[in-house]
Amino acid sequence: MNKNCHIHITFLSVICILMSIGSTANATTIYPYNTDWTLETRGSSGNAAITGSNQRSGNGSLELSTTGSADDWGFYVREADETSNGYWGLLGEITDLNFDWYRETSIDPEDFKNLYSYDPFFVQTPVLRLLVGERIDDALVYSELIWELYYTDSDITHMTEDAWRTEDLTAQKFWRHNITGDTYTVSDGTGGYVNKDANELTAYDSMYATTLDQWLGIYDDYITYDALYVCGISIGVGSNWPAAYKGYADNIYLAFNYSSPVLNDNFELPVPEPATLLLLGSGMGVIALGRRWRGKKGQCLERII
Repeated sequence: MNKNCHIHITFLSVICILMSIGSTANATTIYPYNTDWTLETRGSSGNAAITGSNQRSGNGSLELSTTGSADDWGFYVREADETSNGYWGLLGEITDLNFDWYRETSIDPEDFKNLYSYDPFFVQTPVLRLLVGERIDDALVYSELIWELYYTDSDITHMTEDAWRTEDLTAQKFWRHNITGDTYTVSDGTGGYVNKDANELTAYDSMYATTLDQWLGIYDDYITYDALYVCGISIGVGSNWPAAYKGYADNIYLAFNYSSPVLNDNFELPVPEPATLLLLGSGMGVIALGRRWRGKKGQCLERII
């Protein structure tokens, strides 16, 4: 097999690889410039960005990080737009809610002796938040139902590190953040609820988190079933996390029982368009042809001489 044949095979292989990158069946590819998702940061160094550092289902994923400051906060946020009346569906009709997450190896607890071994930081995953709207007097009042794996499983020996994990949240526990006030409204698991000041809510109070179905019955006494609207979703890390953290998320999936999924988002990096690849191939072909022509020209000159 000659060198030119090797060049063409290599080029075709590159095209096949590049065109296959980022392809996930039936998923919507979300690139860094996509305006459906927006970045929300607080503090000095919390961050969320689509990168190729830890690829999942293609050539990228959502990279999430903090440096240890209690003020660090980095979230990717998506809200329902006006085309869907400002919400995607009813909380009680969620049939699927899952995403993929990855946590890099945690910091050795010995390095942070002020933390207990059961501190939630050591079993902390990337966080998923549902923005929920309550219809009160023809207006939507917002709060968040927040998923962190600690509230469902706080056993540090169960934590997955340095590996991707797909998490089904439909039967797991959420706690509530009341956006309009200074308190967190949390369930006591018995059909009642209690308001706690932010500095009174400790993450090991897992009894104050409950499932989405249970929230429907205890959210508030005056709220009816059909007034709990899912208006947005966010994925991120931070807010009083005591040490540096690096994690990743991908393949956000949300569906209701009366429609196709409203979210099936796969975070990726852009790849060259096919036309660009063809131009690249043409250039490679011209280079190969030029080399072959120069070789023949040299042979002719040798015969003449």
